[in-house]
Amino acid sequence: MGSNPKRLIIIEDHDSVRVVIEQTLINSGFIVESFDTAIKALDVIRKNPPDALLLDYKLPDLTGEEVVHVLQNEKIKVPFVVMTAYGSEELAVDMMKLGAVDYISKDENLVKKLPVIFERLFQQERITELLRTSEQRLRESETRIRQITDTINDVFYLYNIKEKKYEFISSNCIDILGVSDSYFYNGENYSQNFVHQDDLEKVVQAVAKVDAGEAFDIDFRVWRGEELRWMNEKSFPILGSDNKPEKNSGIIRDITDRKTAELKMKELYEDTIKLNKMMNGREEHILELKQEVNRLSVQLGKGVVYKDTEVAV
Repeated sequence: MGSNPKRLIIIEDHDSVRVVIEQTLINSGFIVESFDTAIKALDVIRKNPPDALLLDYKLPDLTGEEVVHVLQNEKIKVPFVVMTAYGSEELAVDMMKLGAVDYISKDENLVKKLPVIFERLFQQERITELLRTSEQRLRESETRIRQITDTINDVFYLYNIKEKKYEFISSNCIDILGVSDSYFYNGENYSQNFVHQDDLEKVVQAVAKVDAGEAFDIDFRVWRGEELRWMNEKSFPILGSDNKPEKNSGIIRDITDRKTAELKMKELYEDTIKLNKMMNGREEHILELKQEVNRLSVQLGKGVVYKDTEVAV
């Protein structure tokens, strides 16, 4: 039973049966308290609920069903096993509907079966608790991941290539892409509906690339309402046990500000080149004028006017 043995309460009105059951369960490593009436047992249960209850269906003061109703009405949760010499399939079904963990008849195998029943009961409880803890930790991890992804100005996603569905996409996609995560989970085709027509083929080719096991890094435009926004998407394939692409993970970032700055820089660069060409032409023209002035001045015998400029021949 380990370092923390489980505590059981037995309610059985037949002394000889109760004593045998109690001793058997004690020998099996359980802590046992036994009572011959439901009222006595309920007084103890209210003060200190046991880990489990072994309940005779037919008692001198209450039926097993009435005991269960009392516990339920008082919101005392105790797993219970029902036993009776007056059993029937209908009675078993009724007690199981009320929440009985198990049902056993008072026959020659009763003593052998009870330790096994309670060991199985507590083993199932341990498994259930482990599952509950694991699920809780998973939910907490998912919450932390979602909190992290939602505070970053990027959309993270995990797409199942084989099943053709999103397993995860950060909920901030509503702010970046203009649609909620349910849009993707419902299998809608974002590219066909929102990617700029001139960039659609680029996106389609990129998807085919990652499906074939190659990563991609592309810039493309999408419509977000009436506004055209620039996106950068990086996607990486995840191979399965057969060494074939099974999923792909990706990041989508709004790069509109960067693209706008790049376009402005390009325009400024082109304007600068034009201006330089204009200035170079102007300087050449000024040089020619200075040379002509020097030539005329020399002809007039007045010497060179612009000493930094050669005389035109």
